[in-house]
Amino acid sequence: MPALDRGPNTTPATSHQEKCDTLCNTLYQPPPPLPDPIEPDLSRREPNKLPFQDITETEVHEALLSTNSNTSPGPSQISYTMLKWAWPIIQTELTTLIQKCLARGYHPQQWRRAIAVALRKPNKPDYSKPHAYRLITLLECMDKLLEKIVAHRLIYMIGHYKLIAGAQCGGRADHATTDALLSFVHDVQTAWNHGKVTSALTFDIKGYFDFVNHNRLIAEMQKR
Repeated sequence: MPALDRGPNTTPATSHQEKCDTLCNTLYQPPPPLPDPIEPDLSRREPNKLPFQDITETEVHEALLSTNSNTSPGPSQISYTMLKWAWPIIQTELTTLIQKCLARGYHPQQWRRAIAVALRKPNKPDYSKPHAYRLITLLECMDKLLEKIVAHRLIYMIGHYKLIAGAQCGGRADHATTDALLSFVHDVQTAWNHGKVTSALTFDIKGYFDFVNHNRLIAEMQKR
């Protein structure tokens, strides 16, 4: 990796640590502030308006079996292959651990550590610019297993309790990009059949998952 540009009136980053800090500060910037800041109350527990069942061994096992054994592990180097191999021995302890985390609303800090690998974006004219690189985050497999179980539960609740608009295809079970395209084509052809013209607006939110405002997200989930 060449020396990285750190901006005007600053010497380029040449050492390994300087390059790491430059990539981190440039590509992992905090989310921009909202015009109407919101502070969700996390000190009190919301009443359980929706029924919650404890995570079962079957749920954990199915989530583990659905993972890709070739996925790179996080800092601990505990891979999905190791977890699958050890499952007959650790299934009770692993299930109990995940149950306790969810019952207490606790996300272990050790599982949230990650390694970021810098990969070059193809065909960039100048690789001294930090934005010419993409950071691939390697998370702990235990963390991703817990998140996979929670995501599966959320997807079920979204569909069962109709928590998002019916026309939304993302983040829903049995919905995919194909459904969105078919719906769009249907609307266009319907307009044509009535002698009308259809226009469409598409946009991409740059770095959406990196820059989502956490407080706003938590407040929306509490509201729903």
